[in-house]
Amino acid sequence: MHKQNRIYLIIGIVIQGFIFPLVSAQAQAIKIPDIVAWHSGKALPIAIESNDSTVRSLATKAFKTHGQYKVVKPSQAGYIFDLKRTGANTVTLAIRSGPSRQIRQSKRVTGSGWVEATLRACDFAVTQTSRLPGYFAGRLVFVGERTRHKELFVSDLFFQRVQQVTHDRSESLFPRWSPDGKKILYTGYFHSGFPDIFLLDLKTERRMPFATYKGINTSASFSPKGDLIAMTLSHGNNPEIYITDTRGRIVRRLTRVPSIETSPTWSPNGRHIIMTSDIKGKPQLYQIKSKGGKMRRIPTNISGYCAEPAWNPRNEDQIVFTAAMGKTFQLALYDAKKRKSRFLTRGPGDAIEGRWTNDGRHIIYTQRQGRAKRLMIIDSESGKTTPLHSPSLGQASQSDFVYVQSSR
Repeated sequence: MHKQNRIYLIIGIVIQGFIFPLVSAQAQAIKIPDIVAWHSGKALPIAIESNDSTVRSLATKAFKTHGQYKVVKPSQAGYIFDLKRTGANTVTLAIRSGPSRQIRQSKRVTGSGWVEATLRACDFAVTQTSRLPGYFAGRLVFVGERTRHKELFVSDLFFQRVQQVTHDRSESLFPRWSPDGKKILYTGYFHSGFPDIFLLDLKTERRMPFATYKGINTSASFSPKGDLIAMTLSHGNNPEIYITDTRGRIVRRLTRVPSIETSPTWSPNGRHIIMTSDIKGKPQLYQIKSKGGKMRRIPTNISGYCAEPAWNPRNEDQIVFTAAMGKTFQLALYDAKKRKSRFLTRGPGDAIEGRWTNDGRHIIYTQRQGRAKRLMIIDSESGKTTPLHSPSLGQASQSDFVYVQSSR
């Protein structure tokens, strides 16, 4: 197979239509101020109340994606989350529980608008009633196909506000957020007709060439601190993993093997990188120190085709990846402690391009059935799966997630 076609397969370019819970059985209660955070093998029953139907609807939609919670009637709820819209961009949350439905805690939350305020209030409710950080107020960047071209869009997690941020009239692919949510790296073809890497500043709306070396430039990914970027460069020869600084200047070359290495993902501490390599003939996952060293194969032992790894940001032992299962591609989870993998999805269609949310429990991925592509979210512990948007949005794929703490 031609080298360029092989890399297209591994990194998941879809132009040709191909791509490449850990709770005890007994409930545990943890005391926190005025509230008991409850963890068990079963979902916590909650009810949502609000003086605004749009706030209640959004909050309900958010909690229905979370495997830790089950939205029920107030009479059946362990907690009631009362969300009052108190301004154009403010929401006040009251957490009530007990036979008398006493207010256990309250908080006034401000956002850029009512959507962000609502979702951040719901995230606060999550932190107060579970051990996990909330992910509802995170943001997505994804590849949309509303036009005849693949362009980048940004959105809140529940697609209340969707904005197109590239107008390249070409193929804009593989977007990755900077940790502060201010910039996006992506692969674009408009400049030369070949894959180059561009940096998009969302505040200034400026798009700048980042890596335009001869050959293939793709799969750029920020380190957890945002000070380094891993990417695939071929320099006109073999595609290898390189590290650059934030200006695109090469710091080091990580791999030197006669194969294709791509899709780098950073460990939570930034000390290691896992990538896809076909050094043994078919794509598998390999680990290497971010400062250089020998490649070590990850013993996924689940499929002859493993690609598109994403490292859990809160648990360095877990990696989600795409694996072939029969005639489909499905999400799989590797646990380094157990040295075992398990499938998270089983169709119908393909489940690909997994990306973790900030809580280290939920994964956003692309569901592909025929020519239709849709973004989904799955709870890696319970298996609960939820669509994030309606089919009317059009084709959506290759998402990336970022959660930025509010400065308000």
